[in-house]
Amino acid sequence: MKLSEYNLLYINLKSRQDRKLQMESQVKRLGLNCIRIEAVDGVALKNKDYFDQVHKELELNVDIEFYKSRKNFKTMRHLNYFDTTLKEVGCFLSHLKVLKCCRDKGLKNIIIMEDDILIESNFEVELPQEFDILYLATCNTYFNQIGLTSIQSKIYGCQCYHIANDKIDEVYQVLMSPFKNSGSSKSKLTKLNWRSGNIRLRVAPIDLFLINTYQKYGNCFINKKINVDTTFTSDIQSNPSKVVGI
Repeated sequence: MKLSEYNLLYINLKSRQDRKLQMESQVKRLGLNCIRIEAVDGVALKNKDYFDQVHKELELNVDIEFYKSRKNFKTMRHLNYFDTTLKEVGCFLSHLKVLKCCRDKGLKNIIIMEDDILIESNFEVELPQEFDILYLATCNTYFNQIGLTSIQSKIYGCQCYHIANDKIDEVYQVLMSPFKNSGSSKSKLTKLNWRSGNIRLRVAPIDLFLINTYQKYGNCFINKKINVDTTFTSDIQSNPSKVVGI
């Protein structure tokens, strides 16, 4: 299938009109079907009304203290840098929001995008015979493999990826697992049982979360077709050259 035959969903902060305009320009030029999903503003989560609105929409029953504990958020920084932690929380919740949208609307053939990518053509999406997630972009600057490749080492970044149709609900449930009040702890994670969504994992930057689950225990591939626009400043890191998740 061509890229234009997929349901494309891109994540964009309300404050990043520059990225929105670039995405709209690319989509229009290539004749793509693309839905904008407003990103969760991580820093704005400090506002209780906004926090409650977001978590109600996502059907999550936690308060902001939840994200201040390493028992719940794997890479939480010192509380003096809690804004950076909240930006990573916002990114995680944004991807969860996209998956909830797809699940609620019954969308198939989905490709999830962030708004800092460069789409050069309406390319053919080559699919593995069996897979969980196919990455179409990476922020790994050292990655230079060409063609469809099974992931053998960590692929950072979730700028553009396709989830197999029969895995959409499963990935959603796995991302929801950190917010469950019951369920086994991560210490009991095994190659077989993590897919159930009943193993309570910890929230982490979204790329690291998928590395520790689907890349480590699942069946992931990469076929780099899309580049990341490095001219944009990062919405998470003050240093845009620092890879999120490491």
